[in-house]
Amino acid sequence: MKIGLLGATGPAGKALAARLASVGYEITVGSRSKSRAMEVRDEIVSAWPEKELQITAAENIDAAKADLIVIATPWDAAATTARSVAEHLHGKVVICMSNAIARVAGEFQPLVPPRGSVAATVQSVIQDSYVAAAMHHVPANELGDLSEDVE
Repeated sequence: MKIGLLGATGPAGKALAARLASVGYEITVGSRSKSRAMEVRDEIVSAWPEKELQITAAENIDAAKADLIVIATPWDAAATTARSVAEHLHGKVVICMSNAIARVAGEFQPLVPPRGSVAATVQSVIQDSYVAAAMHHVPANELGDLSEDVE
């Protein structure tokens, strides 16, 4: 299965790309900038040279052509990103892992988007896709450490 990660250049996206590739999925790391996606791809592959990771880099529009899509952008960019690639998301499962949070006085505080969740906002702009919210509280460091299993 081919999985496209949109906005996968942050800690959570990089970690998920590494973990999914390590168990055999073909991953496309997507970004607004292909060169930034290539940097992230190279960073992941060079961190785990003993693994045969199938990771390619692309702009989000090309990553959205995969079978399954994960939106790994900051929460306030998730719907805009989905809208920008909507033509490739028809009938697909789209997992939104974006959290609506803000750092206040050194700690994270939840925010409530107008539609109640980031995933609901994403669903409103790609209505013929199947949007699910998942992986909101998976720590990126642990997820991206391929030397350890994730429980």
